[in-house]
Amino acid sequence: LYGVDDRCQFDTLQPGQTLPVSSNAFDLCICCSVLEYVTDPAVRKLCAQEMARIIKPSGLLFMTVPNRLYPVELHSHKFGWNYFPRLLNARIIGSSLWEVIALARPHVLRPYHTPLLQRFTPWTNFCLKKVSGQRVSATVRETSQRAGI
Repeated sequence: LYGVDDRCQFDTLQPGQTLPVSSNAFDLCICCSVLEYVTDPAVRKLCAQEMARIIKPSGLLFMTVPNRLYPVELHSHKFGWNYFPRLLNARIIGSSLWEVIALARPHVLRPYHTPLLQRFTPWTNFCLKKVSGQRVSATVRETSQRAGI
């Protein structure tokens, strides 16, 4: 592993299992080119919630991912995979800043130093900041559940 294998530890998680890390443990979590390969909606939500759980209040989550708003999936060049993943049996699905914010609930994440235009590029990089001491209210959560977010 490029000369660092003696300093790395790899854990295998069972479906639905949380990361073996305490909550609020890190200042920064980086997720580069991973979320697009998580196509199961429940697992995708768990991934976003776990990343938000392990960062400290005021901690940052930096992501780079193909933009789900873009009509062509960038790895496969398939038209519509980002829009109709179930219908087209997509194996790769982009994401967006807004999707990650919604999936991370009940943790509250806000855009942090991410220019507005960057949120609409085919390959998007964005940073989210965990809002300290806030959780999504029951009303917002119920509205989101009804909307399927």
